[in-house]
Amino acid sequence: MRRTFAELATYAALDNPIPAGTVLLTGTGLVPPDEVALQPGQRVEVRIPGIGRLSNDVVPAADLLEARSKTNG
Repeated sequence: MRRTFAELATYAALDNPIPAGTVLLTGTGLVPPDEVALQPGQRVEVRIPGIGRLSNDVVPAADLLEARSKTNG
């Protein structure tokens, strides 16, 4: 990101009311080419200093649907 979180929050609040609980979504600054695809067994990890880390393993969508149907029933 080119701007800090503080800068983004400052600009957002210049002409807009910002109620408590507001979430500022920044989207993504990286769009990979079409030939780039995640593969099962890979791990996606996002780290933000001072906030933490989010990690997810890549699995086939069919596996998620199967797991969901088992837990729902």
